[in-house]
Amino acid sequence: MSVAAGGAPLAGLGPGEATLATLASRLRSGQLSSEYLVADCLERIESERDLNAVVELDADAALRSARAADRLLSRDAAGAGPLCGLPATVKRTFEVCGYPHLEQDVAPGAMFGRPAARDAAVVADARTAGAILLGRTNAPPRAADIDTWHPAFGRTPHPFDAGLSPGGSSGGSAAAVAAGHTTFDIASDDVGSARIPAQLCGVFALRPTLGSVSALGHVPGPLTEADTREMLSVSLIARSAADLGFLWRAFRPGDGAEADRSASAPVAVVLSSDGASMSSEVAATLDAAVELLRSAGHRIDEVDLPVNLPENWLLCQQLLYAEEDEDGPPGTRNDLPTPTVDSMPIEVAWWCAGLSHRRWLGLKRTRAVLRSHWQRFFAGYAALLTPVMGLAALAPRDQRIPLLADEVVIDGAEVPTFSLSVWCALASVAGLPAVTLPVCDPTTGTAAAFQVIAGHGREAALLDVVERLSAVLACRVPSRRGRP
Repeated sequence: MSVAAGGAPLAGLGPGEATLATLASRLRSGQLSSEYLVADCLERIESERDLNAVVELDADAALRSARAADRLLSRDAAGAGPLCGLPATVKRTFEVCGYPHLEQDVAPGAMFGRPAARDAAVVADARTAGAILLGRTNAPPRAADIDTWHPAFGRTPHPFDAGLSPGGSSGGSAAAVAAGHTTFDIASDDVGSARIPAQLCGVFALRPTLGSVSALGHVPGPLTEADTREMLSVSLIARSAADLGFLWRAFRPGDGAEADRSASAPVAVVLSSDGASMSSEVAATLDAAVELLRSAGHRIDEVDLPVNLPENWLLCQQLLYAEEDEDGPPGTRNDLPTPTVDSMPIEVAWWCAGLSHRRWLGLKRTRAVLRSHWQRFFAGYAALLTPVMGLAALAPRDQRIPLLADEVVIDGAEVPTFSLSVWCALASVAGLPAVTLPVCDPTTGTAAAFQVIAGHGREAALLDVVERLSAVLACRVPSRRGRP
């Protein structure tokens, strides 16, 4: 429970109980202080250490910043940034001044262990907007896992079932938001790194248009603003569609021109495809959600994808692995046939080691063609609904098994674990904005969610659609303390 500036309890205004817009409004009016809001988050983190989501914390610095925010708000609320006084966390993959990266976090041969001299670009933007940084959330080494475990910080469990995984690589981010340890988290997403944990933890994640928010200062990541990664995107994780909209307007003020048009355009849906394993549980949940939306008056059209899903997934893997700086086993690539849609992820990765420039350019050309297909598709639709992934719960991975060689069981059939990202790859390859929209309570052990994709640069329209759909689905993130 948060406390008003005068010291009286203020029920319903903790970080897990009110929208960001409500918290920001109460902070500006003096009904709520940033110091007590930050203290509430710190108390939750300390009392629920078993969650192990926020693994690097500077409580004293956060409280000092909160007091400074309170002074600013009392003196010049109109001149304060839109996030002024709101506590936030950042995924460990982002540079934060004074925090070091460990050897396991960086590329082979790169420097490590020295505290960062400056903030990542998006962290600096958040501070400029007035956010109070609590600390950094757990992530696997080099953000390279669908589970969240780090040799120096341990495992982050699911916030509502310690026997399950929160997903990865932004599992610490999603778990912290779901548990009310922060009001929002700055995460990252290559091929579902934020969207999959958001589904599993029952929260909302926005992966914006590729390059629309600078990823400079993400490790691993670009070395300069001109050195873009193929699919890496800064992402935002929050507890509601309204919160994502509030955050997007804070980071990209004035970006709302497309929102009005989305209200009249139909929404497309594709819930099954060759090459994408889907549990009967998730399929039934998403089918029921579509019917609920239709019964509420939303026009939801069943369509065919404008791209071939298995071929898109193969291209996604090739783009991702060709960007890595690690070689496969000596001579492996020469011994492997050109990968197909049926190849195991580890076979594709080995083939991509040492990929020639000519083949790399061929992948880029194929990607450009796919992007043109999406451009034509979104000329007629406000958004596309797909699954985020075909599994409702994920067990912690055995870290002795490489991710690309691991498998999971879906309705009795073994499938490559990494192929759970096949739906997320649609937005990743094309660089399109996408949101995870949860459709059921993760405390039940069944976590299902829509991935809502929109056209290039149409975040405002996308978030408008998500907010309208979430109102029908009555998406509410439960509190780890039993409070809604």
